[in-house]
Amino acid sequence: DVDMPTSSLEAFAFYMRAMDVFGGNTLGSRATAQTYLDQAIVLDKNFAHAYAGKALVETYSIINSNDAYEQSATSIAEKEQAVRDLAATALALNPETDLAYYALGMLDMFSWRWQEARQNFERAIEITPQHAVFLSQLAWLEVCGLGQLEGRHFVQRGVVLDPQNPYVHQLYSNVLDCSGDDAAALEVTEKALEVDAT
Repeated sequence: DVDMPTSSLEAFAFYMRAMDVFGGNTLGSRATAQTYLDQAIVLDKNFAHAYAGKALVETYSIINSNDAYEQSATSIAEKEQAVRDLAATALALNPETDLAYYALGMLDMFSWRWQEARQNFERAIEITPQHAVFLSQLAWLEVCGLGQLEGRHFVQRGVVLDPQNPYVHQLYSNVLDCSGDDAAALEVTEKALEVDAT
């Protein structure tokens, strides 16, 4: 039994399709994911996870934009505010929307607001304690952002929870690299490539 965050099967299907496309991280995947999420919201205007999904996709668009460093401060600020508005909408509809906190955590991390990012990741994990990506991203923040080497245990849990997730392995490799363990980082990168050669 899947506990669906919406009463609309069709809206849920669009949401799942969006997250799948977004996770593929291919050319145009973010725009396609946003289109699917918009369709989910048309079908259910109270679908909190769809708004949170839009916030997350938009956050990655800000972080990974080819011209991220050429955009004006005003443009970036407007985009960041749009993410915060989407996350706020999701949380107003359902305060237990873990993905909204994760999106805010990613945005705060990109903006170098380390403590705010940590609080948002911790809140997402409090809601969904066994989420491998949430745990692994918190590990990256703790070790690479804050220099807290003991934070490695979060990503180690993430790998155990989702050993076939290449993104979790990538974060683990980054955490090991930040810890100064280059050989282990290379080994984990090789594991990520075994899991997903693309």
